Amino acid sequence: MPLLKPEDAVSFFFFEAGRGEALPSDEEFIIAKKLIQKCGFLPLAIRIAARMAKAHPDFLCQENNLEDIACTIGNIKDVSASNETIINILNRSFSFVTDADVSYGIKICFAAMAVVFHDDVDICPWISKNIVEVLWLTLLKTFDDLRPYIRKLKAYRIEYMTDISHLLNIMGLVDKRNEKAGRGNQDESYQLQIHHDLLWEYGKNIAVQYAKEKKGYSKSNHQTNDTDHFQEIQVEWNALIVEHYQDKIDSIAADDYISYDSHMLIWLPTHMMKARKIKEVINLLMNKSFF
Repeated sequence: MPLLKPEDAVSFFFFEAGRGEALPSDEEFIIAKKLIQKCGFLPLAIRIAARMAKAHPDFLCQENNLEDIACTIGNIKDVSASNETIINILNRSFSFVTDADVSYGIKICFAAMAVVFHDDVDICPWISKNIVEVLWLTLLKTFDDLRPYIRKLKAYRIEYMTDISHLLNIMGLVDKRNEKAGRGNQDESYQLQIHHDLLWEYGKNIAVQYAKEKKGYSKSNHQTNDTDHFQEIQVEWNALIVEHYQDKIDSIAADDYISYDSHMLIWLPTHMMKARKIKEVINLLMNKSFF
C-alpha cells in the first residue's frame, strides 16, 4: 500500500484503535496526528500503533508515550522494499511485544495453534479458546527449551494463557467470537480462529524454524527438508492434545461413563491421526460409546 494521506491516516488510526463511531476529543486528535507523523504515514506502522492504543486506553491521554511507541515501531532493520519478504513483514506484528524473549514465546504459541488446529478442508477453523490455551500451557511445561518462557512471560505480566490469546487478538493475528453467548459452558463458548490463511502459513514457517533450531540446523544448511521438519513437529505437538485426553480415552475403552466436550468429539480422531496413533484412532472410532 502507498503512504496514506493525513486525513485518511487519522481515520485509519481511530478505526484500528477500535473507536468505532465515537468522535475523538481535541487532545486525542492532536496526539494521534503527531503519532501518525512519527509513523511516516505508513499503514502497517499506523496499524501497530493503533493496536497498542487499543490495548492501553490511557495511551492517547499521555503524549510522553509517543517516543516509546515510535521506538517500538521503528526498531527494525532498514531494508529496501525490494529485499522485504512476507515473513519479515508479518514478523513486525510481534513488535507490539517489546521484549524479544516474550515475543518469541508468543510466536511459538501462535505456531502451535497453526500446526495443530487445521485440516485440509478448512485450514483456519474456529477452535475452542479453552483447548487452544490448554495446548499452549502443555507445550510450555513439557519441553525443556520452552519451560523458561513461563517465567519470562510472567515477568512481562503475562500470567495466564488467556493473556496470550488476548494479545494475539489485539495484534490482529487471531479472531475471537462467543458462539454460545448466555448458554452452556462459558469456557467452551469462546472460540479462536487464525485471521487469514497467509498467517497460517506464517505459523507453519515459525514451527519449521523452531524445529530446525532445536535440532541444531543452521540457516545456511540447505540439505534439510522443511516438509520433514513440519511433519515431525506436527506429530509431536498433536500428541500433546492426545495426552491431554488420555484419561477420557481410557474411560471410553473401559466403557465407563465420561463427559465429552465438543472439541473431543470433532477433533480428537484428527489429532490422533496427525500424531500417527493409527491403531488407537481405529479403536476409538470403533467404540460404540464414542461413536
